[in-house]
Amino acid sequence: MAKETRFCAVCSDYASGYHYGVWSCEGCKAFFKRSIQGHNDYMCPATNQCTIDRNRRKSCQACRLRKCYEVGMMKGGVRKERGRVLRRDKRRTAISDREKAVKGLEPKTSPHQDKRRRGSALGGDRSSVASLPSEQVLLLLQGAEPP
Repeated sequence: MAKETRFCAVCSDYASGYHYGVWSCEGCKAFFKRSIQGHNDYMCPATNQCTIDRNRRKSCQACRLRKCYEVGMMKGGVRKERGRVLRRDKRRTAISDREKAVKGLEPKTSPHQDKRRRGSALGGDRSSVASLPSEQVLLLLQGAEPP
């Protein structure tokens, strides 16, 4: 099965994927993202009719952004299967893994002793870190907060 070649709806360069509701290249995708996040007010130095193509797309930001909207790019143009739910689930899994790694380090204590140790991220001495598998150490380091 041959892969179909798609072109950017904004500048006609090769499209890297379906971004913000249209087929677009990485350059136009990033430009649109920066434009909507930064609330930029671009001004065309000419007559708001600049040609936006692969070679001249960087010459006028105002006309490039106008063309992004004209071809159908939209702020909420994210496909449903790539929403925040997937990212949140990944983060939740990573937090859960870190919690398991920390629990594996904590010595068994009474609830009274546990309250005093809550301030410590590891709950034990430093030598117990050395006995952990590298995956657990990495998870602990990723979840650690700077002092």
